[in-house]
Amino acid sequence: MAEHATKSARSAMNILVVEDDEALRDALLITLEAAGYQVSGADGGPAALALLERAAFHMVISDLRMAPMDGLKLLNEIRTKKPGLPVLLMTTRRPGVDVADSLQTVSVPA
Repeated sequence: MAEHATKSARSAMNILVVEDDEALRDALLITLEAAGYQVSGADGGPAALALLERAAFHMVISDLRMAPMDGLKLLNEIRTKKPGLPVLLMTTRRPGVDVADSLQTVSVPA
């Protein structure tokens, strides 16, 4: 019974995946769907913001390094428009880039 309740809760969650690498985006979408989540994908920040205007999501999973809008800019836009929406940022390690320092630039609405 608990397994059914957990699967039911997952199927009620709608997750937006934002990744400019099509193969990685597809892999994430397939994995999350297999786990029972409802998912949508966007190839970048502008497309993600458009989807967020049209549909309700429970969470956003986004790449940090994208162009023209990187994950931090997207996070700032989401914090302004949908302050309570959880956002998970992911990235690969890149020499010379301190992600913790970058996250300090994120604005949090009062």
